Amino acid sequence: MKKIFLAVLIINLSLGLSAQNSDAREKFEKELANYFYQKKVEKTELINDRSSDKIYKLNIDEKFYGYSVLSSAKGRYDLFDFIVVYNTNKEVEYIKVLIYKSQYGQEITNKNWLKQFYKKTIFFVYGKDIQAISGATFSAESITNKINKLNEILTDIIQN
Repeated sequence: MKKIFLAVLIINLSLGLSAQNSDAREKFEKELANYFYQKKVEKTELINDRSSDKIYKLNIDEKFYGYSVLSSAKGRYDLFDFIVVYNTNKEVEYIKVLIYKSQYGQEITNKNWLKQFYKKTIFFVYGKDIQAISGATFSAESITNKINKLNEILTDIIQN
């Protein structure tokens, strides 16, 4: 009986995760199309064995533009999904939180707060380089740490 319950639980969890990933992928595609409005967007997935993040090389109108990433980070209670677009210098060009389910920490979805990451390749320190947010500490620190990790992974992938 325990085995059946465990099997049903695993199936339900995996279906829920794949639905969430499907929603995130759909929003990712739509956001890329909006960001590069009326341009031909071609992306090639890069091999990433260090995380579950989806990292793509971007060609816009048949010219190399940079990279895009579909990633997730953990807020206080829930995961949230976001997109990062990098230019050829591996500087953050654009970030948008795509799916944020929690009722706490919504402040990290603010465009002006996210702009702190733009045009930089540094290791970000939350509370120093990135402004702390009262009421969104977990989410803000989490996205900061995740972007640092993505910057590192992207550098490793490009060098290899």
